[in-house]
Amino acid sequence: FDGSGAVSETGMTSLTLTPSSVSIKGAGSSKYGDDTATLDFDGSGAVSETGMTSLTLNPSGNVIIQSESGTLTYGDAATTFVFDGSGNLANTSGLQSFKIITDDTNLDSIKLESGNGGIDINASNIVTIDSSTGINIGNQNVSPIDIDATTLDIDASGALTLDSDTSISIGNKADKPIDIEASTLKIDTSDDTNITLTSNKATTGTLKIEAANSGSGSSHIDMNTDGNVTINSTLGFSLDTSASEIDLTTTGTVDINSGPFTLDSSTVSIDATDDTNITLTSN
Repeated sequence: FDGSGAVSETGMTSLTLTPSSVSIKGAGSSKYGDDTATLDFDGSGAVSETGMTSLTLNPSGNVIIQSESGTLTYGDAATTFVFDGSGNLANTSGLQSFKIITDDTNLDSIKLESGNGGIDINASNIVTIDSSTGINIGNQNVSPIDIDATTLDIDASGALTLDSDTSISIGNKADKPIDIEASTLKIDTSDDTNITLTSNKATTGTLKIEAANSGSGSSHIDMNTDGNVTINSTLGFSLDTSASEIDLTTTGTVDINSGPFTLDSSTVSIDATDDTNITLTSN
């Protein structure tokens, strides 16, 4: 003690203080540390460090680092996370990757939740979501899902199932080509069903149903109903099997009604097992 309020030490190896409380305070700047690094208090409430190599905090209770006003920055020499003082968190440029890894097995071991707002995920490259068990979207609350994409590719090693409680619409927004290629195709409905072509073109629009077999066999088109089969046309109706037979078979009556009726054939054979008549009733 030099008599002027200054204290220094000579040759001290250690200092032990064991009162109920210790207050060390300087009116100006103060430094606390060792021969390598110090914590520097500048006398205005700011603290910095000089020469520090590492900092370890390992309390038995909580660690709270919080700024009452202003920004709060955490990071390294390359980049930092910045709390702007208004509840927003951002990072400076230079962030290479951001990884969250947990060994917990709970379903919500990593949870992103926005209480009142939304969650916006943007990437200049691919966004990849993988799971070894399953991926659920909309499991907690049933809400609309809107997907806008240049192309949409859905692949499944198992079954691909699409269900709706009300309706399923494909191409409702604009008429675009739909290409379905399958080993088999099965469409079952429980109510009125129609396949409609409504074209707007100068040439003829065609609705084509075709069966072909690239093997040694043939392909058939089989139409069955427990009611009537009705075919209507405003221009005409043509059955063309080339050189094959056209066979109309029924145990009931064949009734043909028309205006002028023309039958052209190389030969004509009409066979009946009961009363037969060809009647001309002219006026």
